[in-house]
Amino acid sequence: MKTIAILDNEPGSAESMEGILHRHGFAIFRVSTAEEARAIFSRPEITVDLLIAGLPLPGNTTAKELYDSCPDTPMLLLSESPLEQWSETEFLHFKSLPNRMDFLRKPLTAGAFVSKVNALLYSSSYTAGRKVFEAAAALRTG
Repeated sequence: MKTIAILDNEPGSAESMEGILHRHGFAIFRVSTAEEARAIFSRPEITVDLLIAGLPLPGNTTAKELYDSCPDTPMLLLSESPLEQWSETEFLHFKSLPNRMDFLRKPLTAGAFVSKVNALLYSSSYTAGRKVFEAAAALRTG
């Protein structure tokens, strides 16, 4: 069974994602702060297969800082803001990452959400996230 950590500052959103993922057979750790997420990643008896992070993150934590605490774990970033509106620092950081990652805009549809989760978990050559960031880069400069 694959294990997913969900960090979202909207309790209703996190609860909804948790319900969808439970129905698809995933084990879920729902955390409310970046510190709680880091604590899960630091426990040797737990392997987190995917991190889902709603942006903006609680407190002053940036998505880059969260990524730096678990760089080998695929990430699905969620935000109501389009990528073109992200800060330059975070945008360039995620655009250049070599690992599996992707982005979805809120509000989510269950189908798109589960599809991205499965792709990130089960496709070692997943590149759709990279294409999303490349398209957003063109919009930022164009």
